[in-house]
Amino acid sequence: MCSSDLNFKTRPSTIRADLPFKPGDLYDVTKMEAAERNLQTHLIFNSARVLAPVQPGDRVAPVLVVVQERPYGAYGDLTMSLGLASDRLPDYAYVAASYLWSNVLGYGSQLELRGDYSWLAQILGNPVTMGLSVRYTDLRAFGPGWRFDLNGSIRQEVTARFGLISTYGGSTGVIRNITPSLRAFVRADVYRSQINVAYLRLIGSNDTSSVPDDTLIFKGFLGITWDRRTDASGMINPLAPVRGWFLQGEVGYAPSGLNATPFLVFKGQAQGILPFHIRGHELTLMGNLRYDHGLPTDTPALPLV
Repeated sequence: MCSSDLNFKTRPSTIRADLPFKPGDLYDVTKMEAAERNLQTHLIFNSARVLAPVQPGDRVAPVLVVVQERPYGAYGDLTMSLGLASDRLPDYAYVAASYLWSNVLGYGSQLELRGDYSWLAQILGNPVTMGLSVRYTDLRAFGPGWRFDLNGSIRQEVTARFGLISTYGGSTGVIRNITPSLRAFVRADVYRSQINVAYLRLIGSNDTSSVPDDTLIFKGFLGITWDRRTDASGMINPLAPVRGWFLQGEVGYAPSGLNATPFLVFKGQAQGILPFHIRGHELTLMGNLRYDHGLPTDTPALPLV
């Protein structure tokens, strides 16, 4: 038996997939506890309880699953924003929009769309920075504790070093939760980057100052994440964090058969979120540190992008 409140219903099959038992199994308190943990880490419930009121002499015990759904919009939530990057003006005063459907059709999966556009650069006639990305996440791809991600993006970026860069591609990955805060993952990335690079001829005309560079990159990654970010209720929730910290390390390889320049990649990231109050006003201090290092294996240099 299942009950749910608030804006919409999660499908009973989605809830049953988190229960490590079926009708007719022997009563096992450890499986009851595991079922409750699975439901609590699904990120679509404020609370979840699994009850089996066993009475002396009873040979059959009914199991009651009670969940309270988070107040997500029935068909997703749309967010609009305006912003600017002070070190990139006037190229990056932007308008952005994001759409997040946190419980797609009641199956507990997620769909997210994000986009941004540098409107001021358009008005001034400068090259425009803009992008669009889409993410689909199945939090129970192969059962409790498994997550599947599929991402796609297209972006045009104005950079100080290379000028205008156009990139499009996608990635897919599988994440395994080892503990509620520790997880391991594998991921594959493929993307194509297009830029213009400086071109200088030692002999002959230099009428052409640059030539296009079109690079296809395929990389595979293996990594581990220690994530202690929590939401407003105090539960570990990396998708809506309000406090806590995050550490991640990964190693990747771009093989020679699929890339013109094979190379190794080492990545690291650390993030901290600390809310605090000053004279009754709630503020949040956030810090983020990233490190990326590439090592070519068969050539003396890495790809430009």
